[in-house]
Formats: sequence, C-alpha cells, structure tokens
Amino acid sequence: MMSIQIRLFSSSGCFFSPRHGKYNGPTLAHFMQASAARQLWRKTLRTINALDEPELKKDMRMWAREEFRRHKNERDLEQIKFCIAAGKKQLEMMTETLKRSRLS
Repeated sequence: MMSIQIRLFSSSGCFFSPRHGKYNGPTLAHFMQASAARQLWRKTLRTINALDEPELKKDMRMWAREEFRRHKNERDLEQIKFCIAAGKKQLEMMTETLKRSRLS
C-alpha cells in the first residue's frame, strides 16, 4: 500500500502523511521568528540606505544579503533565535560605528 504525502510548504520541504498522522512542519514559533527576521532585514536595509557613500552602501547590502541567505534554510528554533539576536547585535554595533564616524 502506498503512503500519500502532501507538500504543505514547498520552500521548507515539510510533509504531512495522513496515514501516519505526522506533521513536521513549521510551528507558530517558526512563523513568529520569521516575522522577527523580516523585521531585522527591513531595519538593516533602512540603516544601510542612510549611508552617504554609494560604494559602501553596495558593499553593506551585499554583506547583509549574504548573511541572511546563509541562514535562510535554518529550521532549528534555538539556532534561528541565536541568529536573530546576533544580527540585532551586529546592527546595533554598525549603527554606533556609523554615528561615531559622522561625528568625527
């Protein structure tokens, strides 16, 4: 007998098998962390867009894009939380550095 599998989230590759009743897809906590990651992404872009130098802007955008792309497929909640916290810390440090560089 064949087991039926339905792909619920194409990007995450999670399956639900009606025969076995197992579901290993994203939970509410995953969606909440995804929202936090999007918020961090927007805040990062706003900070980068405030830069005056076009070349620095381009480099910083590439750096931010690569950092987010590198962790795009992470599914472990603890690791996701860690990445978001680390990203917030990096953004905070970058903002402070930019403020100091404008003052001098």
